[in-house]
Amino acid sequence: MVKIGLICIAIIFRVTMLFSMGGAESNYLNFVISGEPDTLDPQKTTGTLTFQITRSLYDTLLEPTASGELIPALAKSWTFEDDGLSIQFELRDDVYFHHGKQFTADDVIATFERILEQGEDSPHVADFRSLESITKEDEHIVRFNLREQYSPILTVLASGWSAILPKDLIDRDHNFSLEPVGTGPFVFEGWEERQQVSMVANQQYTLGDNPKLDGIHFVFITDPSMQSQALIRGDVDGVDLIVEPELSILQNSEGVVVKVEPTALVLVLAMNTKHPILSQLEVRRAVNALIEKEMILRSAYGGGSPIETFMDIGSSFYPDSLVEADSVVSADEAQCILSQYAEEDELRIIAPQNFEPHVSAAQLYHEVLSMAGLPVRLEFYEWSRWLDSVYRGKDFEFTVIGHTGKLDPDARLSIFGSEDNYVQWGNSEVGNLIIQGQQTTDVEMRKKYYTEILQRMKDELPFVYVGTPNRYIALRDDVKHVIFQPQLETYDFRKTVKN
Repeated sequence: MVKIGLICIAIIFRVTMLFSMGGAESNYLNFVISGEPDTLDPQKTTGTLTFQITRSLYDTLLEPTASGELIPALAKSWTFEDDGLSIQFELRDDVYFHHGKQFTADDVIATFERILEQGEDSPHVADFRSLESITKEDEHIVRFNLREQYSPILTVLASGWSAILPKDLIDRDHNFSLEPVGTGPFVFEGWEERQQVSMVANQQYTLGDNPKLDGIHFVFITDPSMQSQALIRGDVDGVDLIVEPELSILQNSEGVVVKVEPTALVLVLAMNTKHPILSQLEVRRAVNALIEKEMILRSAYGGGSPIETFMDIGSSFYPDSLVEADSVVSADEAQCILSQYAEEDELRIIAPQNFEPHVSAAQLYHEVLSMAGLPVRLEFYEWSRWLDSVYRGKDFEFTVIGHTGKLDPDARLSIFGSEDNYVQWGNSEVGNLIIQGQQTTDVEMRKKYYTEILQRMKDELPFVYVGTPNRYIALRDDVKHVIFQPQLETYDFRKTVKN
């Protein structure tokens, strides 16, 4: 308790000192996110925290609106040719990287070659498996040549991991993880470990009006009560994600406005399907039967909509109907099944400690499963350790996480074409359905293929599908025009003002 108390005092002191200087940085937005990113290289991460920051530093060829519509960004226009096997992009000729170099076709080619050359070390290389080559037509025209039709290609190119990097720095093996250089509306200023990432406005930004802010501090505060108190005091201007009891406190605080936004998150209790106990479908069904989804959503995440499979409730690809499994178990049957393993080694429930709602959910899962007789214990990992050990290393039994929304269902489901994913579930039949979904542009046919995949995921339960939460964002009342993009869980601060 003494250690925790000292940490809290240190954070309060840091926040107060950081933002009590006023004056010169009064037009900076001090925006709290729930933890520290693992990197600032957009091509080397799957972490939402990274993309929330790099969205302001980089641009993509095209970009999504808040509703998910794709619009021009670094590319002024694009044209499909050769039966969809070639896409020609006309690039803007008035864009410069933050270090002064003009943006050209060479940067586009170098960016995607960098992803492909990383091979399996890149978490996004599979998104470009249909890409055969990129050719330069002139300085500001580039052509993407595909091996086969790939319907999601434009949504991939509008996602954060398709941010365009400068060729000259790629050639010099620049460390984008610590010193990001893009064309975006803000320019990287510094990363203070465990404190904040800072950036200043790019006054030469040409993809729209210059930013209205002078800069942004992305501040790392993991404790929800400390987040809310910093906002109430005016030490910070916004907090990314609010849950109870802080939600009720902030909704009744003077000078604070709470916005409710839809999300495209899928909250899950993931199960390692290769573990001797969890490899048994009846055990996974028993676990699923005991989890009260509405209670978890309400208590840990501030509310939302329960789901039955691995797709957010607001997606147009969420199935109209799903067939119930033949052998659904009751709560009593579930307890009987799980109690058979009472003498086995403890199964770990691992949650990322930087995100308090996942911690709260993990505690609730622990209570429910313990009462059912399953031996479980809680472990909390820092985000970078969670990515390394759980997501990449597959070293877990249960884990608590939310899967960020995607602009296309392929980006969410394609990892299940084989068992090479963190829950180690998938097969060639699912892989064939994924390929069929990729190679047709007919929306109804794509929905048919994805519904079949999602039905199998409901039947075989590699996850307990908890729900799609609401997102509560708290801002000081003088902050306006913060735009949230739900499919990618990122913010657009280009039009943000502080009055």
